[in-house]
This record gives sequence, structure tokens and C-alpha cells, in this order.
Amino acid sequence: MKHAATLSLLLTFCVWLAACGPAGATSTRRPSAITPSPNPAAEQERTVAPPENPALASIPPNSLVDLAASDSRLSMWATAMETSGLVETFAISGPFTILAPTDEAFTALPEGVWERMMGEPDGLLTNVLVYHILEGARDTESLLALSTVNTLLDQNLTVGVRNGSIIFNDQARIVDGNMRATNGVIHVIDAVLLPPGWGR
Repeated sequence: MKHAATLSLLLTFCVWLAACGPAGATSTRRPSAITPSPNPAAEQERTVAPPENPALASIPPNSLVDLAASDSRLSMWATAMETSGLVETFAISGPFTILAPTDEAFTALPEGVWERMMGEPDGLLTNVLVYHILEGARDTESLLALSTVNTLLDQNLTVGVRNGSIIFNDQARIVDGNMRATNGVIHVIDAVLLPPGWGR
């Protein structure tokens, strides 16, 4: 009888031990993932696009203005066009031929000239820009047949050839020609042409 009671007590202890698990065992249940608190400022930074420039928002693709704005060599020309307020005219009207100076050409101007131009958008700046623009779409082949061309400033440029390149007023050479747009053509030149009497 005593033996049976001892066996019964031992079985009861084994059942309790199995239910509790081995001594010192730790739970393997993983804590639930912690969801970070939303950061409104960071969300706004990721989702808010920079404001569009109204002057450039409606430019037709592949227009003269669009081609110039997308060419890294012509960023100062594009800036000058925007500052002068001529963007809409040369994005839609035409056809025109633009002799567009490179950024290097603008930075090679005498000290203070660029700043003066940008400070006179309706005067000197506009005059300089339209002095680089011809009526009609003239490719390099048609320019080679001419000795002078008339600009939208109603001032003539001389046309010549030097070392196989077309040169205007014996100073501005075409370095990349026949960039065709929907409303004309762009010839990239390596110098800025300043109209007669610009310094007065």
C-alpha cells in the first residue's frame, strides 16, 4: 500500500514537471515587431515635388526652347531666354534659326557684361538674344551659300568659313550644327555676338 502511494506521488510529480518544462528553459516566442511612429516631416519631404517653373511648364517638347533647356552646354542661354521673357515666343512661333552660344562663351565675356545684360532684361539682354536669331530654319548648307544674314534685331551678320567651320562676324564659329526642333534649328556657337553700339 505504501509502495502504491509512493508510485502515485511520483507519477503526479512527473506530470507536473512535463507541464512546466525543464528548469531554466526560456520561452522561444518572439516579441511582436515594433512599428515605428510615422514622421510627417519626412513623409512630406519624400512626396512633395519641387514647384514647377511656370515659364517652362508649357514648353512644347522638341521646340527650340526645349532643345536648348535640355542641353547642358546651353544653360546660360536658356536662363537668358527665361529672364528676357522670350520663352513663349520661341517655344511656339517660328520657324527660326538660333545661334546659341555655349556657357563657356558667356563666361568669356568681359567682366560685368553678363551681369549688366541680366539686369536689363527688356533692353540689352533682349537685343543680344535676338541678335543671335534668324527668321526661317537655315541649316548649315543654306548658310554656306550666304555672305550675310539678317537677324531679328534687323542687324546683319557676316557669314564665312574658317578651317572648315562656318563663322559669323569673323568671331563666332559653329561647333555643333543642325540641331532640329519642331519650330526651327539651333546651331551651337563658341562666342557671344554683341550687337553694334551695345555698350552705349
